[in-house]
Amino acid sequence: MTHFPKITIKKVPHNRQKYNTIGDYNKAGVIRISKMNFKMEACAALHELVEFALIKKNGIKIKDIEIWDKKHHHILSPGELRGAPYYKEHMFAEKLERLFAKRLGLKWKDYDKMEEKLHKKYCKK
Repeated sequence: MTHFPKITIKKVPHNRQKYNTIGDYNKAGVIRISKMNFKMEACAALHELVEFALIKKNGIKIKDIEIWDKKHHHILSPGELRGAPYYKEHMFAEKLERLFAKRLGLKWKDYDKMEEKLHKKYCKK
């Protein structure tokens, strides 16, 4: 990794995500987050940015992450499973995300409820 790519953050309806997730990224540095509210979108964007930087630093392939996530689509957060190729990166990003949410005045349980609601809705399509 020589340079950090230009980052673009796009908000999309949850049903327009590549798969059932509130946030993802690609090699081009495009972060896609599901439409929620400002605080939740900010948290999701921060999480994806941190995770993206760490997987780039550690040489983890986005394709491997996508394969893992799609295989575990029934799990709300596949990155929390110990076998995930990006487990450490995901968990670190979540620690920062939780701190950020608290600073924004966002209750984590409300954020979790929104993610669960979107996840269930996506599964029904």
